[in-house]
Amino acid sequence: MWEERKKKKYEDELGYILNLFTSYTIEGIIIKIDASEDGDSDYKEKTGVNFLEEETLILGDDDNDAFLIFRKEKDKVASTKDITKNIHVINSYNFESGSIIHKKCRPAKVPNHLRAHLALVNVNIYNNIVNNFNNMKISPEGEEDFFSKNYKKGGMCSLKQMKRHPEWKDEYENKIETKRVHICKSCKGKWMKDCCEDYSRKNRVMLKMVVGWQE
Repeated sequence: MWEERKKKKYEDELGYILNLFTSYTIEGIIIKIDASEDGDSDYKEKTGVNFLEEETLILGDDDNDAFLIFRKEKDKVASTKDITKNIHVINSYNFESGSIIHKKCRPAKVPNHLRAHLALVNVNIYNNIVNNFNNMKISPEGEEDFFSKNYKKGGMCSLKQMKRHPEWKDEYENKIETKRVHICKSCKGKWMKDCCEDYSRKNRVMLKMVVGWQE
């Protein structure tokens, strides 16, 4: 019965999301706040307001992370970055099973108290910069593309394992999206019902995963 109610709630909320974005994938200026008291206090310290008081669409996931969804603007975030170790700027979010809506609201324009912490540039200037660097076959940061050279796009991989790569640099962590995910100890995939024959609540571990890259 609980699973049926949970599924019905997700389907209802997904309908709301599809009405706003016509896709599971939400794009805009998205602020991810890690599930911790530090994340809550960091946001208020940086902006002067509690993140739940923002008048914009607010989502959550099954790891209790929160996502503030602000609309696209003529200016673009120059690169994904961390505002603090608990507050991250990302480009997109997939409203998948386990996602919930904390506040139903159309995405608002980034408020001034948050804008000061974002690296925003005119979208035409941004595209020109990216195209020029791509033609030169170097990344916008002027470094060899560590990720596309050593990993395949899609899926997830362990941040801890990625950091063991001999070419890893600490600054690369500011260029990726990470998420804390329950991983099955047996099949090494995302822990979920019937993921393998050894599925159980005890047979899992929480790892910080890099989203969008796999080995």
